[in-house]
Amino acid sequence: MLTSALFQAAYEIQLVLSARQASLDEQYTQARASWQAGELTQATQQYRELLAQDPQRAEGWQDLTEIYLETHAYPEAWNTVQEAVQRAGNHARTHYLWGKVAAKLPDSEVAQAWYADHSPDSAGVLVAQGRWAEALAMYQQLHRAAPQDPVQMENLSFMYALIGDEVRATRYQGHACVARGDDRGAVTGFERFQELGGVHAQVSLALTASLVRLGEWDRAWVIYAQADLDQLELYWQWVQHLHQYGATDAAIVVAQAGAARFPEALELQLAANLLVPILYRDEQELHQYRVRFRVGLARLIQLHGGAQFWQGLSRWTNFYQPYQGYPDLDLQVQYGNLVSRLAQTQYPSPIHSTRPPGRIRIGYVSCNLNNHTVGKFTLGWLRQRDRAGFRVYTYSLGETDLITEEFTRQSDQFYQLPPVLATVAQQIARDQLQILVYLDIGMDPVIGQLASLRLAPVQCTTWCHPVTSGLATVDYFLSSDLMEPDHGQAHYCETLVRLPNLGVSYPRPRFPVNPKTRLDFGLDPGRVVYLSCQSLFKYLPQYDGIYPAIAQQVPQAQFVFLSHSSAPLTAIFRERLARAFAQVGLSAADYCVLLPRLLWHDYGRLNQLADVFMDTLGWSGGNTCLEALACGLPVVTCPGGLLRGRHGYGILRLLGMTETMATTPAELVMIAARLGLDGAWRVQLQARILANQGRLFDDPVCIKGLEDFYRRVVR
Repeated sequence: MLTSALFQAAYEIQLVLSARQASLDEQYTQARASWQAGELTQATQQYRELLAQDPQRAEGWQDLTEIYLETHAYPEAWNTVQEAVQRAGNHARTHYLWGKVAAKLPDSEVAQAWYADHSPDSAGVLVAQGRWAEALAMYQQLHRAAPQDPVQMENLSFMYALIGDEVRATRYQGHACVARGDDRGAVTGFERFQELGGVHAQVSLALTASLVRLGEWDRAWVIYAQADLDQLELYWQWVQHLHQYGATDAAIVVAQAGAARFPEALELQLAANLLVPILYRDEQELHQYRVRFRVGLARLIQLHGGAQFWQGLSRWTNFYQPYQGYPDLDLQVQYGNLVSRLAQTQYPSPIHSTRPPGRIRIGYVSCNLNNHTVGKFTLGWLRQRDRAGFRVYTYSLGETDLITEEFTRQSDQFYQLPPVLATVAQQIARDQLQILVYLDIGMDPVIGQLASLRLAPVQCTTWCHPVTSGLATVDYFLSSDLMEPDHGQAHYCETLVRLPNLGVSYPRPRFPVNPKTRLDFGLDPGRVVYLSCQSLFKYLPQYDGIYPAIAQQVPQAQFVFLSHSSAPLTAIFRERLARAFAQVGLSAADYCVLLPRLLWHDYGRLNQLADVFMDTLGWSGGNTCLEALACGLPVVTCPGGLLRGRHGYGILRLLGMTETMATTPAELVMIAARLGLDGAWRVQLQARILANQGRLFDDPVCIKGLEDFYRRVVR
C-alpha cells in the first residue's frame, strides 16, 4: 500500500508543480511582453504580482530593476537589485545592474558596503566596476570549468553583448537555452547567430537537435544537407534523427559515410550494420532488416579495436531488434561476445574482490529507478526484503523523483551516479558485493557495458527487459514462472530462474479522481471502446488485420491507440491501419483514434472509460496490463512462445481469468468480438477482476522465492 501511495503521490505532486510552473512562466511571458511594448506601468504591476508568488525568479528581479532604472525610480531599483544579488549573485547581468543602480544612489558608501557583504562573485564585481574585459576572461575560465552550466553560458552571452560581439552573444545564448530545455529560445538564438554570419559546428548540432525536438523535421534536414560533415558528432546526430523520422535507409547511408570518414567510431559502424526501423511498414521490411542485421553482425565480429571502440559501445544498444518477435539467443550471444571481447581490452581481469562476512550483499543497478516500469517492478524487492539477511546496495544512474527517494530509503547504501562506466564500476567493486543484479540489460548502453564485466561473483539480469543478455558474465535470468513457457531455458544463455507468480511485487496503481468523459478524449460515448495503448514499436505489421476483423463483427467498435513522440513514426502506423482496414472494405478513420501521449491521470481515466483492453501480440504489455486490470478492464491476450509475448498471459493466470486468453490470433478476434457484443459478459468479468485483483499487487510470495534463490547461490 505504501508503494502504491508513493507512485500516486509522486505523480500528483509533479502534476501540481508542473501546472503551477506553467502558470508562472506564462505570467512572466506576459510581463516581459508588456515591458518590451513600452507599457511600463502595466509591466511593473505584472512583475510585482509574479514575484510575490515566485520570489526565486531571478530574471524577474533583474527585469524589474531595469524598469525602475528606466523610470528613474532609484530607491525601488535599489530594493529589487538587492533581491537579484541575493538570488542570482552568480549572474553577470545582476552585477551590471548593480553598477548602474549604485551610480544613481545618493549614499553610495552604504550601498557598496552592502554589496561587499553580499557579493562573493569576483567576476561579478569586475562587471559592476565596468572592467568588462577582465570579467569576460574570468567568465571564460568559469565556463571551461563547468561547460554544461547554463548560468556560465548566459554570463558569456551577456558579456559578449556588452562588448558588442553579438555573434558570440547569440551563440552562447542559444546553448544556454538548450541547457535549460528551452528549444524555441535556442532556435531563435542560433538562427540569429547564423544571420550574423556565424559558423560553428556545435551550433549546427544544437540547432538541428532543437528543431527535431520541436517536430520541425524539414527545417532540420535543410541544415544537415548544407552542413560540412567534418565531425563525428554531426554524423551521429543525423543518423539518430533520421532513425526517429522513420527514414532508416537514409540513416544507414549516413552511418556508412560516417564510418568511412571515422573508421574508429564504433557507434557509426554499429549503426551502418545493425540499425533496424523503430516501426516497420510491412512484414517484408521486417524480414529484410532481420537478414541485414544478421549479416551486419557477422561483419562487425571481424572488427578489432581498442579504447575508442569501447567508447563507441557507450552509445549503442540493440533495443529495437528484439521487437521483431523472433528468438534471438544466437544473435544476442554473438553480439555479447563482441562486447565481451572489447571489454577484455579495457578490463582484462575481474574487478571484484573478496567478500566480507555478514549479511548477503546484493547490488541493484539501473538507469530507471524512478517512476518507470523498471522502478515499479523492482521497488518491492527492496521494500519487502528480509533486512536481517540481506544488505542492499542500489546504484541509480538516471533521472530522480519521489520513487528514487523511496529507493534511497529502502537501501542500506544508495548511490546516485552519473552513467559513466568507470565511475560506477569502481564504486561497485569497492562495495564487495556477493550478487549484482542488472535490472534492465539492453535498455541503456552503460548497463550492457557494466554487465560485460565481472563485478561480482554472481551476476543476474531480469525480465524488466525480457531478452537474454547474450553475455557470459551474466549467470542468471530472473523471470516469472507464470509467464515462461515450459521450454523457456532454451531462450537464454543465462540459467533461467523461474520466480513464483509474476516474479515482481507490483504496487497497486491508484489513479487520482478525474472528471473527464469520453468526449474529452474525442471518443464516442455510444461505441465499444477497445483500448490498445502500447508503444507503437510493439505492433508487428502481420497482426494489423486483427482490428478490422473485430470491426467486421462489432460495427460499433472504436480502437484507441497512443501516438509515438515522433509524428512521422505515428504516420507510418496510421498508414498501416489504413491499409489493413481497406483490405476488408472499411475505413480506418471510422474506427481508429490515435491520441497524443497522455499525462498519467488522463491515461488512468482512459482505462476507466474503455470497455476492453487489447494486448499486443509478439511483445505483450506488463505494466499496461496491470494498470488496465487495476481499473477493472477486461484484458484480451494471445501468448507467444517467448517470455516477451507472455506478460499478459502470466498476469491473467495469476488473476484466474483464463476466458480472455486466446491461443491463436483468430481466437483473439473471436474473444474480443464477443466482449464487444456481450455487455453482460463484460460486466461479469469486470466484477471478477475487481474482486480478485488483490492477487496481482504487492505480492510477498515472489519475494520469498527471490531471497531463497539468493541464499542458494552464495552458499
